[in-house]
This record gives sequence, structure tokens and C-alpha cells, in this order.
Amino acid sequence: MNAMPLSANGKLDRRALPKPPARGAVQIDNNQPLSADEQRLADWWKELLSVEHVGRNDDFFTLGGHSIHAIQLMVRLRRKGIWVEINTLYAHSTLASQALAIRNYTEAQKHAPDEVVNPVQKLIAQLNHAPEAFRLLQPLNSSAAKERVWMVHPSVVGSDIYRDLAQALSDRLSVIGINNYNLYHQPQIASLEGLASHYLQEMMASGLTPDQPVRLLGWSLGGNIALEIASQLEGHGYRHIHVCLLDTVYQTEFQFSAQVGTLGSILQMIGIEEDAAQRALMAEQTDILLGQQPVSTPLQHTRITLFKAMQFATPGEYESEEGQKMLSMADNGLAALGIPLQLMPMEANHFSIIHCHHEIGAALLSTTHSSESADVPEVTRMKRRA
Repeated sequence: MNAMPLSANGKLDRRALPKPPARGAVQIDNNQPLSADEQRLADWWKELLSVEHVGRNDDFFTLGGHSIHAIQLMVRLRRKGIWVEINTLYAHSTLASQALAIRNYTEAQKHAPDEVVNPVQKLIAQLNHAPEAFRLLQPLNSSAAKERVWMVHPSVVGSDIYRDLAQALSDRLSVIGINNYNLYHQPQIASLEGLASHYLQEMMASGLTPDQPVRLLGWSLGGNIALEIASQLEGHGYRHIHVCLLDTVYQTEFQFSAQVGTLGSILQMIGIEEDAAQRALMAEQTDILLGQQPVSTPLQHTRITLFKAMQFATPGEYESEEGQKMLSMADNGLAALGIPLQLMPMEANHFSIIHCHHEIGAALLSTTHSSESADVPEVTRMKRRA
């Protein structure tokens, strides 16, 4: 009170005084974090946003948070084994609602069957453990099927990345992974032609012959390597070659503008750490060089299917000019190959596209070579004529 209340005659007006709190009562600030979860989250907000106070009703973005801060918060949660998606952090932006969403997610994961636990979480856990011994050609399922598909590793990781996809194909295709030589060997092979030749020698030594149809699959950089393998297969007389590309880009500004030093933050974001991260960082410059190289000989007899990601992986991609350009590329630059392309737009982002098992399996099992097959979606035919 700024002054004591007085009556008309100048005496203390006791009836105007505020009532004293009940004996033993404690006044509570309803905006203070109430639980240990809220307090831990508040401490992280303070560090990330450089603020001194965070209340349970405060908003992450009103306090100055943006997409990079949200990614950094997601990384901290993942280090604690909480694989909540970044979209959840965006949808629940007050401290109280965010803590509740994280708590609900954690409880749901405790009671979820193994098969519905985040597949990326399981995959990252596998990738963070080094294999007992490096195998260049690695069986990824135990299928007895006679038909085979060769899955070429992307950058950063080995062919284990395809294990869930391979299991989904077990009743129809035998899957052989082509493992990442440069992650485990020095000196590394920085020539696309040289790396593909090394892989192809091992493939042919395993019994691959020109009278067999050859199926190759590559995700991201793995697609560039698969295209060069196809080029060399044609040189050896192979004519029945089908390459499936999972959001691979070819000879675009994105490869030529790539710079060494950006991989570390990506590894941190997705949860690859320690030895696995160190191996990837040592191969970063080589992977950039590999992605910039064209196929050594023009393709003539190879059939190509591109699975094109049509969603942004993070809100930051949506906000960036580079992300907008990447998504707007109709064919990821593959028209430069000069051969027919079957385009499969997918409601997935660059990372989740590997989980489109049904669509990928259907493409791998397709045997038609007609550029105007009825199996090709109308959008694909329209884009070819454009």
C-alpha cells in the first residue's frame, strides 16, 4: 500500500485495510514452472534464448525463439532419448503446453510395441554403433527370392540405413547393401568413376552376369553412385538396368555450392555422434566431391525412377530460399542425363522418403520398360513432355 487509509476525521480506517492472509497460507506465482519437467525445459529455454526468466505461460517464439533455436532444443531432447518431432515443439509453444506434450510423448513411447517406436530413432541407435567388421557387400535381409536389388549407401552412413526397407521386401526381393567404403578406409576414393568401379568389381565377383536384370537403388548421394555403376554396367554389355533414386539431385547448383564444415550441425540435429560422427566428418569433403561429378559415360539403356520428396524436412527449409528452390525443381536436375525419367512425387521429405516402402517396392518389382506405361502416373507423363 502506498498510504494508510484514513476516515473522514483523519483516523485510521481499519475497514479499508486489506485482509491479512490466512495463517500458514503461501502466495503462489501461477506463472512459475511447477514440475521438474517444466523447470528443466525452462532452464534450456533460458540458455538457448538468452533470457533471465521463463514462466510456464511464456511463449518460446515471443521470447525470441526461431527455427534454429527449435532445432537446438530438439537436439537436447534427443540427447535425453526423447525423439519428439520438431513440429510438436512448434505446435506447443508455451512452456507448460510444451512440457505436457513431451511428457505425453514419453509416456506413449513407454507403452508402444517395438514395431511402432520411431523407426528413425531405432536406426540412429544402430548407426551409432560401429560394425564388428566392415563388409562391402552386406546382405540386408534373409530372403530366398532369386531376384536381387543392390542398395547403394548415401553419404554419412553405411548401407544399414536400408535395413527396414529391405525387411519390408523380404518376401519378394533379396537385398544386398553396398557399404560405404570411404567411412572405413584411408585413403578415400574421391573419384565417382573409381568408387563405382570398385563396387562393381565386387558385384560382378559375386556372380552378376549380363543376362540378369540389374536393380539399383540409391538415396541422395547413393543415387549418384548408382547412376555411375549403371553407366559402367552398360559398358560391360548389360542392357536390363533399373535405377531407383530416392530424392537424388544431379549436377545442380546445390552440389556445386556445398561447403565443407556444414555437416557437423546436421549430424548433431539427427543424433549421430561420437565415432559415427567422426567417420562422417572425415568423409565430408570426399562426399561433396563425389556429388559434384557427372557420370563418366552417357546412359543409353538404363531405366530411371526418381522418388521426389515434396515436403520440407524442417520449418527452416520452408523459410529459406534454397529450400524453396530445391522443392521446386521438377526433376532434381536429372533431365541432364538426356534419357526418359519416371517421376514419382512423394508426400515425404528428404529424410522420411526412405520409409515409403510400398511405393519403392512396387517400382523395384516393375518390369515394364515402356516410357508410356499404364503404371506411370499421369503427373509423370505430363512432366516428361514438358
